[in-house]
Amino acid sequence: MKETGITMSGNLPKLILDGTKTMTRRTWGLEGINAEPDVWTWIGNDGAIHYFHQEGSRNRVPVKCPYGGVGDWLWVKEAWASPREYDSLSPIGLWNHPTIWYLADGDKPDWAGKTRSPMFVCKWMSRIWRQITGLRAERLQDISLEDALAEGMILKDMTYGHELISNMRTWSHISDMGWGDHKDAFRFLWDSHNPKYSWDFNPWNWVISW
Repeated sequence: MKETGITMSGNLPKLILDGTKTMTRRTWGLEGINAEPDVWTWIGNDGAIHYFHQEGSRNRVPVKCPYGGVGDWLWVKEAWASPREYDSLSPIGLWNHPTIWYLADGDKPDWAGKTRSPMFVCKWMSRIWRQITGLRAERLQDISLEDALAEGMILKDMTYGHELISNMRTWSHISDMGWGDHKDAFRFLWDSHNPKYSWDFNPWNWVISW
């Protein structure tokens, strides 16, 4: 089985842990397709190999999903800190000091040292492992309302999860922004993290569920 690290920022790890977020969209590995996204059609897959058809061509183009396929595993990389006395150690050097604090858990305890990037998370440090149960390619704007919910967009009493966008840890009433539904919330979140492949650009994504 393939095991792939995947970065989750802000409060997203917490939403995965409580079962609110069960899906993610990623563009890694689709750079060639997204050079001209309008001329491609996804026609299916055979395991981790996905096939795209280009407008005006009789051939299908294979693209390997870097996350693997159904049955493979994702391990989450998130912001973290070790006890402050170990701040000088690299993540590899911490293997026998397993006490880790994660940013998504809230206020940093007194014993925790500097907050470190998700980029420097070793596999053994990950507390969240999820097995892939579904994987397909899809244009960003084709996201359904159900999938926006699976992405962790929460709408309750006209309150959106502003923490998902700003990394705040409290709910904020932002209905004045005129958002109509969970898809609008997802669009705002996506554009705040993906300036190259914006909502208006409408890139192809891997749609991964667990």
